[in-house]
Amino acid sequence: MKTESNQPEYPYANVILYGPPGTGKTYHARHYALAAIRNLPPASVREADRDTVNRDYQQLADQERIQFVTFHPSFGYEDFIEGIKPDLNHDRPEVRFVLQDGIFKRMCILATHAILRAENTRPRPPDEGTGRAGKLDFDGLYVEFMAQQMNLLRRQVAVTYSLKRQRETTLRSVNEKGNLRLATGRHGRTYVVTRDKLRRLYGAYGEVAAIRRVATDIGRVIGGGNAPLYWAVFNELKEFEKRLEMDQFPEEAAEPEPDSGAAGRHSAVAYRTAARMAESLDWSGVSPESLDRADRYALIIDEINRGNVSQVFGELITLLEADKRGGRPEGLTVQLPYSKAAFTVPPNLYLIGTMNTADRNVEAIDTALRRRFAFVEMAPDYALLAARFGAGTTPDIARLLRAINRRVARLVGKDYAIGHAYFLDLSSAGDTAGLKGLFQHRLIPLLQEYFYGHEGKVELVIGEDFFERRGNSYGQGEAPYGEPDWAASNYEVQEDWAEYKGHPLRNLPGMDDEAFVRAVVRIYQR
Repeated sequence: MKTESNQPEYPYANVILYGPPGTGKTYHARHYALAAIRNLPPASVREADRDTVNRDYQQLADQERIQFVTFHPSFGYEDFIEGIKPDLNHDRPEVRFVLQDGIFKRMCILATHAILRAENTRPRPPDEGTGRAGKLDFDGLYVEFMAQQMNLLRRQVAVTYSLKRQRETTLRSVNEKGNLRLATGRHGRTYVVTRDKLRRLYGAYGEVAAIRRVATDIGRVIGGGNAPLYWAVFNELKEFEKRLEMDQFPEEAAEPEPDSGAAGRHSAVAYRTAARMAESLDWSGVSPESLDRADRYALIIDEINRGNVSQVFGELITLLEADKRGGRPEGLTVQLPYSKAAFTVPPNLYLIGTMNTADRNVEAIDTALRRRFAFVEMAPDYALLAARFGAGTTPDIARLLRAINRRVARLVGKDYAIGHAYFLDLSSAGDTAGLKGLFQHRLIPLLQEYFYGHEGKVELVIGEDFFERRGNSYGQGEAPYGEPDWAASNYEVQEDWAEYKGHPLRNLPGMDDEAFVRAVVRIYQR
């Protein structure tokens, strides 16, 4: 699959894929997420084979550049943004309550940290003497260095630094301030090397070779002890700087190996470090080049209409707009109610929602959300069924679904159509057992749900051959089976059909295959 491009190919900051059940909304949400991150038209991702899409999606999910969440009635602001939650630690008998970030805030912090890294590592003006790109400042260099070290720790790679006297020290962890905890000696005693003292060393010595007497020269700059450990980290930092100058943006510093799996996810320490660093970002000083070059992130919100949207997004609903995001001329910042932290939605985070139009919660999507999302319809794909099962077969699956949906649309509206995905598990058009099971366990129950309390309409959709004919249950004339397809575009639906009571449903497993196929064919050949 193509890599990221600076061309504005992906058109949506926020998009909702909407349509009836079975039209592939959740499946296509993956395509949109990959398209957003790769900055490609969604159609170009859909053309890739399924294995490639799944592999790329999983790799990005392992890096937390794509996340997936499903809204439901009990999902709230505390789950999505931030909230006070119980901290269940089995080592303590009491229950503590702590402030926890929700998935949206977490994604915003990771995306903001990516912009910070892009800003700190953007090429500087060329050096007048050499004509080469200028060096990064210490903060930019340290951000990249820490990203590499934490990436190695996430992959459970032993990180060691050489001491001057042929010994090694091992990196154990990095805290939210960017300070390193190192272990050395036979008993693994740990010591802290701070970012601030490394900054002072970096400013005092242009090269490691300038430090001739470790204890004296380093102590003169930073004071205190642990000079050998500071020398080891400073030496590694300068080696990293040399590699960075040779290859300005090395991939190993940016993201985990493709096969790193769950180990590629951010540890609690790495996330706190990213959050602390993201807080320091001055949006007014971020260059457009850094916004374009920063890694992109995507959050898929499945069944977005099933949550209380105004409650879940809260005051952040305004910040979703593309021109209200960080780094934009009209960018906004709000104060979060629990943490009191200043919060901005970064422009490199893309939202992809899905919405089932047959769900009665669709009406709950308020105007504020509709105005901030683009809407892309996902309709039943009859061409896909024709290509998969063939045209003119018996039964003709594409014609069958089209006829069913034409009648459903006349009775209750096109939002209640049936999607093509219901039929994709069939091995062929002649898979009678599979089709019979599909009707019995999925299609007919779905239609009964659509027409709850008006079971006769199910018979109007799939025809009399699926029902026991025990006299006329209509009462005011026959159901329209003798007519040409009553759901054809110009046929007037009679109001009294709504009172049609229908007949008892036949025992589908008891129908012989020939009778069942004949009943199916009559749905679209009536």
